[in-house]
Amino acid sequence: MPGFWSIVGALLIVAGLSGCGLCPEPDGLTVASASQYHQRSFVGPDGNATMKHTVPFDAWVDNPTVAAFLRKVVEQEGKSALVWSFGFQCKAASTPDCLDCSSCTRTMPRIRDNYYSLVGCVNDGVMRFQANVGPGSNVRAMTYWSR
Repeated sequence: MPGFWSIVGALLIVAGLSGCGLCPEPDGLTVASASQYHQRSFVGPDGNATMKHTVPFDAWVDNPTVAAFLRKVVEQEGKSALVWSFGFQCKAASTPDCLDCSSCTRTMPRIRDNYYSLVGCVNDGVMRFQANVGPGSNVRAMTYWSR
């Protein structure tokens, strides 16, 4: 039965590839943005464990990990790297106290590998970024994850 074994072999290959990282490799911004949203296990009063996220979805939250990542980018490559390397849209937001301040935004899908099924990548919602840059390389970053 060569046909049967060919089908079994093809299914094994597909199953093996499903956990091999078929999704695009995450960049530093993707990794930094997800760090606050990891699930934590809590044991409830009934003794059962439940999974909860550490910050709320569908709300703007300060994200110091993203701020630190973007600050490093600005220090090493300049503000223009936010646009050219990471796809932000930036506009001047100067004030009398900060002539070089900018407001930068970006929206991107949150895609992750699904290692537990034959579906390679899973869309986990949309991540929005708001980064206020300046004075100098100072950055305040907020994220909004819609699921």
